[in-house]
Amino acid sequence: MKKVTCKDCGRVYDFDKDDFCPKCGSFNPPVDEGATILERDLLSRFEGNRTQQAADGARQRERQKARSTEAMPQRSYSYACAPSVKVAAPQAKGQYWHGGEPCEEAEAKGGARRGLIVLLAAGVVLLAALVVFVVLPTLGADGESAYETHALSGDFSMGALEISIDDVRWLTLTEGSRLYREGYDLLLVDVYITGGAEFDRQFPFGSVYLAMPGDWYIPLERDELTAGRLRDLSVYMVELRDVVWEDPLMGSFAFYVPRGVDTATLCLEETEKKLFSGEGTLKAVHQVPLELSGREGAEK
Repeated sequence: MKKVTCKDCGRVYDFDKDDFCPKCGSFNPPVDEGATILERDLLSRFEGNRTQQAADGARQRERQKARSTEAMPQRSYSYACAPSVKVAAPQAKGQYWHGGEPCEEAEAKGGARRGLIVLLAAGVVLLAALVVFVVLPTLGADGESAYETHALSGDFSMGALEISIDDVRWLTLTEGSRLYREGYDLLLVDVYITGGAEFDRQFPFGSVYLAMPGDWYIPLERDELTAGRLRDLSVYMVELRDVVWEDPLMGSFAFYVPRGVDTATLCLEETEKKLFSGEGTLKAVHQVPLELSGREGAEK
C-alpha cells in the first residue's frame, strides 16, 4: 500500500486504490525517485492541470449548492396601481415576476385597448362611407330599369356605344334553302356601332331581342351555322358584344320571325359592371319600333 498526502487539503490516502484525493479531488502522485528530470517536469504539468480542473469542479458544485439553498429576496409591489397597498412577492421556489412593474403593464394594456377601439371605429366609418357613396348608387332606384325609345335610321348613345339602326329587310326562305324554317322568315336589322374599344372582353353586355305584341319575345339569332350560311349570301351576322373585337362594327342582327307578324320592337339592354363581382346589372333598355309589313326580298 502506498500512502500519499494531498498537497491541497492534507488528506492521507491510499494511492494504490485511488489516484486522486477522495476529499478535494487533487492528483497527488508519489515521487518517482527513478524518473528523469524531463519525466518529472511533464508529470508535474499534468498534475497541475488535473488539480486545477478538480478545483474548478469543486467550486462550481459549491456555487450550485449555494444558489439552490439561498432564499429569494423580498420584493413589494402594488395591485391595480394603488400606491397604498403593498404586498410581498411570492417566496415559493420558481415563482418570479416577469416584465416591468404591474402599474406599467396595466398602463400598456390600457393603451393597447384604446388603440384597438380607435381602429374599429375607423373601420366602421370607412365601411359606412363605402356603402353610402359607392354601393348604394350602383343598385338603382327600386331595381327598375329606364326605357328609352329611338327612331329607326336615327343615332343614339348606349353608354360608351354610338348605335345607328340603318335598315330592316327580309330574307324570304324557300323549303330548299339551308336556312329554311317552316312558318318563319329571316329578319335582318342592319346596324353600325362604334365605341367598343371602351370595353374589355369580359364586359357583361346585355341581351338583344324583339319584343312582340302580346308580351312575348324573339331572341337574337346566334347560331354559328346560321352565321356561316348567311356569309355565303354576303350577309354578315353580328351580335352586340362583337363590338369589342371590331370597332366600328357593321353588320346585321338576325331574327327568325313568324309569318303574319306586322310589328315588333327592337330592344337593346344597356348594362354596367357591379363594383366588386364584375357581373352585369341592367341599367336601361333602348327600344326601336319596327314596321314589318311587306315582306319583300329574294328567295333563297
